[in-house]
Amino acid sequence: MVPGDGTVYLGATNDLALSPESSATTGMTHFLMTCALEQLDRGLFSSRILQLHVGNRPASIDGFPLIGRVWQDNVWVLSGTYRDGFHCSPLLARHLAELLLGGGGLLGDHSFEPLRRPLVTMSREEAIDEVALHAVAQLYEFSGKPPTYMKLAESVERQTRERTQATYEKLGTHMGLAPEVLGVLNWGPDREENMRYFRSYLARLS
Repeated sequence: MVPGDGTVYLGATNDLALSPESSATTGMTHFLMTCALEQLDRGLFSSRILQLHVGNRPASIDGFPLIGRVWQDNVWVLSGTYRDGFHCSPLLARHLAELLLGGGGLLGDHSFEPLRRPLVTMSREEAIDEVALHAVAQLYEFSGKPPTYMKLAESVERQTRERTQATYEKLGTHMGLAPEVLGVLNWGPDREENMRYFRSYLARLS
């Protein structure tokens, strides 16, 4: 929440999509308002919404930035920074400037070339553990408080694991994917289209 002149700016969401979005959804707007009211300031209940801003942050499949030259000599890319681009822009700008001038850049041995294969930092099993943890954390974040004998958290974890296992079987890969990516593939409104896209992409890597 960023204060302004008699106003506040609230944001942002992290709903992944395969193509740019130009309008807000009711679900993510509700999510944002709920977080603001329950976690930041209940006094916002009587505030008025002056404007909804919709933007798109570039995200890569492996969660790492895309920095460097593509196949054309005069085309360079600095993208895929997701949430970190604004904060890291001074370092990334200097790094890319050095590369453009023929230097080695500032990131040492870390290669974020745009045409690289995805960097693998998790196994399939670790990715399933992570997305299951996120699902249970969201349950408690939104005040899920059943009687202890119901073991609701265990049910959410089990269902998430089963759904993600089925997703991985359809994808045919052992690459660990981030929880945000698995969320799109597990529960996204365009799940089948997303699955076809990812299957095609992953098949080209093999």
